[in-house]
Amino acid sequence: MPSSTLRTVVVLTSMLALAAAGFAVVVGFFAIGTFVSKLAISNGAPSCPGTTLTGDPRAMTLDPAMRCTMPVAVRNDGRLAVTLDELVLPSMGAEGGAAVQVTSWDGHPTPGGDLDAVFDLDRRLEPGDSWETEIEFRFRPEGCTGRGTFVVFLPAVRAGAWGRSVEVPGPGVLFAGTRDSSC
Repeated sequence: MPSSTLRTVVVLTSMLALAAAGFAVVVGFFAIGTFVSKLAISNGAPSCPGTTLTGDPRAMTLDPAMRCTMPVAVRNDGRLAVTLDELVLPSMGAEGGAAVQVTSWDGHPTPGGDLDAVFDLDRRLEPGDSWETEIEFRFRPEGCTGRGTFVVFLPAVRAGAWGRSVEVPGPGVLFAGTRDSSC
């Protein structure tokens, strides 16, 4: 075989190998996102001593006596181990404007200064395993939330595997605005 033909075959083979490797990386990148999105987040029934739960399903009533806890479970239904990076509760941080805020999870206080309540987790979750925690909600007197029942989709979990990170939204949590929470 002439050297120019051999060179062409080597170059074409190298290009084909690079294309195949690139394709595998792209497919793998999206597959990891699919595996991470197999996380299932479930919220248990809130417990609110000193205040009432309203409606069916039960909504946490936004009044000055509100101090509610809610269990949360995260289950890995995927085929890969994932790392739970953060627990995210949108607009529930110290600088949020709603009449409700998250004050802690499992006794860890909410970091100050943010609109969202974000907790670092750094927990590995193997396939089929679950992790449970408890979130505490309290009334925010300077907050503003209209009357009536509304839903907030929380908590979200940021999780990843092999360098890919995905935010998995949680189920809805119901809150009932009152005269005390209105603007």
